[in-house]
Amino acid sequence: MKFGGLVAVSNVSFQVADGEIHALIGPNGAGKTTVLNMISGLYRPGKGSIIFNGQSIVGRSPHVIARLGIARTFQNIRIFEGLSILESIMVAQQVRTSVNLISTLLKTPGARQEERDIVKKATRALEFVGLSHRKEMDAINLPCGQKRLMEIARALATEPKLLLLDEPSAGLNEKETLDLVELIGQLSKQGMTVILIEHNMRLVMNISDRISVLDHGDKIAEGTPTEIQDNPKVIAAYLGTEKYHA
Repeated sequence: MKFGGLVAVSNVSFQVADGEIHALIGPNGAGKTTVLNMISGLYRPGKGSIIFNGQSIVGRSPHVIARLGIARTFQNIRIFEGLSILESIMVAQQVRTSVNLISTLLKTPGARQEERDIVKKATRALEFVGLSHRKEMDAINLPCGQKRLMEIARALATEPKLLLLDEPSAGLNEKETLDLVELIGQLSKQGMTVILIEHNMRLVMNISDRISVLDHGDKIAEGTPTEIQDNPKVIAAYLGTEKYHA
């Protein structure tokens, strides 16, 4: 992936197994978010391939990729102003709706039933992240930690097979981070596949099955958490000798 003369990602290849938590780590500017943007369809790579469930998704629109079963969160929390928390989750299910606009406007029995189903699924997603008791609250008024949880619930409402999490612990306190670790662990137990970008190394090492390390757009290492912690290239490029020993 190039931006003008800047090569953001140049030599990155990895596979993620079903039900695996796969972390992408590396210093700022390593190309991690660019990789997620390519997988989710926000960017189209200049070269290379992206295969999901046996089919190429390069060049597909983000909403088509979401329909195929890939959902994501963002570094910067995206909020629909003027919507309640429940409504914010309901919006995400548009990729799974089947009733057309005319049926919705006429409030046909099918449209009313689908809306009831959407409310149930949105409520279930909020229950999973522990926010169902606040579902009528304006989403914009949630504290940062709970906005992160709401964003995960919104992604889950699309019924994904693969969940892309971009720095989900950013801005969280220690208690909220521990709750996040538990939440991601629950997703894994339910068979959800996760690709995670994260700078919190304790979180990464505790929950990841495999880790890919990027530096200046290249993958410099891949392995289990133990293998990554002991890799000299990773220590030099990212973890740092002093930080590693600490």
